[in-house]
Formats: sequence, structure tokens, C-alpha cells
Amino acid sequence: MPLPTQASGDQLADFATTALAWIESEIPGVDLVSAMLNQRTHENGDLYDVMDVGFRILPDQTVYYVHPDASKDWPSIAVGEIILKMDKVLSIYAGLPERASLVELPPDWDVIH
Repeated sequence: MPLPTQASGDQLADFATTALAWIESEIPGVDLVSAMLNQRTHENGDLYDVMDVGFRILPDQTVYYVHPDASKDWPSIAVGEIILKMDKVLSIYAGLPERASLVELPPDWDVIH
């Protein structure tokens, strides 16, 4: 379900709203907060369209983003990307009573490892 190429702004907004509702119905515990057409750059310098899809993992208020290619079936791709990102985030905080319980890494950690 790529973005319709010949559509008004209102039609695109309706399309995005419908797509976000569908994504939410596919992934329990997720609140979709935004979808915005944006551009990214391929390694060769060519621009391509992406959908910046913002979501929250309930009950947390932190907003995370995925960026599926807008020329493809971006709602279906977003479902997969959101699930992967949720898995990463939830595994980081697994067993902790709250995010503030994470051990802070020293500033030079990435240099050491």
C-alpha cells in the first residue's frame, strides 16, 4: 500500500490515518502517535521517500520512530520494524522496575569496547 501518487492533501491525511489505525490493530500495547512523509539519502546520494512513524510502547510516554520506504507497502513494513524496535527496547529494560534503573555507562564506553 504505497502512498497514492495522485491525491490531495486531505486524501493523503485520510490514507495515513487509516494506515496508522491498521498498524495499531496489528500490534497490541502500541500507541501510534504520528506519520510524516520525509526523505532519506541512499548511499549513492539519491533521495528516497520514507514515512516517519512515531509510536509509544504503553504505558511509557517515550516516542520511538521507524522509517519505512514510502514507495513500498509502508504500513506492513512499519509493523515489522515496530515489532523489532519494541523487542530491542523491551529487552534492554527487562527486569528493571523503571527506565531510570538502567546503569549509566561511562562516557568513554564506546572507546573502550
